[in-house]
Amino acid sequence: MYHGVAVNARFRYRKITGVERYAGEILSRLNDRVRRIDPGWRLTGMRGHFWEQVILPGQVSRGEILWSPANTGPLALSNQVITIHDLSFIDHPEWYHPTFAAWYNYLIPKLVHRARLITTVSSYVRIRIINTFRIYETKVEVIPGGVDSQKFKPASATEVSRLRQKYDIPGPYILVVGSIQPRKNLTNVFAAWKEVHRLHPDICLLVVGSRSDLFSDNGSYDIPSAVRLVGYIEDADLPAFYSGAVAYLLGSLHEGFGLTVLEAMACGTPIIAANTTAIPEVVGNAGRLFDPKNVDEMASAINEVISDDGLVNTLVQKGYQRARSFTWERAAEMLYDLLERELIG
Repeated sequence: MYHGVAVNARFRYRKITGVERYAGEILSRLNDRVRRIDPGWRLTGMRGHFWEQVILPGQVSRGEILWSPANTGPLALSNQVITIHDLSFIDHPEWYHPTFAAWYNYLIPKLVHRARLITTVSSYVRIRIINTFRIYETKVEVIPGGVDSQKFKPASATEVSRLRQKYDIPGPYILVVGSIQPRKNLTNVFAAWKEVHRLHPDICLLVVGSRSDLFSDNGSYDIPSAVRLVGYIEDADLPAFYSGAVAYLLGSLHEGFGLTVLEAMACGTPIIAANTTAIPEVVGNAGRLFDPKNVDEMASAINEVISDDGLVNTLVQKGYQRARSFTWERAAEMLYDLLERELIG
């Protein structure tokens, strides 16, 4: 039953990346307890921000509290809870298109101070928000992401075989999932892969994800042999991509959380991941960690997992256990309890 919580649902009209997955999974579990407000069609770039800043505030009723789950929200509303997924636009503005970086550096500090409460996805980002914007610790709450165990689970051999035919994948592969952007550290990933490929010429590296105009680097990489950029795929194909992989590689320089790690774990895929920002917080002891700035260390970690069946079995079992501790149901209940508290308060 609805109790006065509205949701800024502009995110529903964007491609699904980590932010959209988080917002959509939680919203789907809040059901009729909230009122969804969205533009009704896809608004990109500044048109989307115009709707959010000018049109949306007039659609929020007096006495409602608004949850804005995707980093931005209307400045006109103070009765608002905003979810900020990371501060990479502040920590690394050079990664982004100058207009995007300037807008976020203008907007987010004002929203942080104006909103009733800030939620974020990891303790790492929480500390960064508190220190960067000099706000009280009590104003920032952590609500971690989750994984849908009904969707992300080991795919059958038939499903993996269909995927291989659909995308013309002939042999074994290491998988990378994420937008083609500077934070994903593909320059170092590809350099490490050159070393791996010398020892394991039968294995290829698949990179699933699309390019975006938001970033300063549009994906102009020197692509080594046995590396394939698959591009943006249908969301329904992701579980089979994870399940068919020899291992999942997350070589990012910066992550606010790292949902793809949990998805891969739930599909029974061993994890090889960077030891920086929020990634160790999510991986725990269920992955082989490395320094993402050290190409040799990254290559060594990949080679170790490829070559050690005992390590793979250990990582897979720990991954299953780790993934089970992150659920969208828990995240949705944590968020709703918090919103109800703020509504009453």
